[in-house]
Amino acid sequence: MKTRNDLEYANSQPNENELQKKIDNYIEWFRTDNSDPHGELEWLIDLLLNSKHKEDMESVLEDTYELYSGNFEDNNN
Repeated sequence: MKTRNDLEYANSQPNENELQKKIDNYIEWFRTDNSDPHGELEWLIDLLLNSKHKEDMESVLEDTYELYSGNFEDNNN
């Protein structure tokens, strides 16, 4: 049997549609109004590196480094 706290918690959580709207809104803000996209992205990456998703984020970073590090270095010389 669910307790009152369980029901309150469940009711306080956004449903999938509401969550998707918030994700879409964040992406739009990031693309159009964010004054520090580098800092924001670095913060998000750091959050993932310090979470249970650390291995996934390290894999993403390694893959993109392998694919794009030469391009990045060529463009910054």
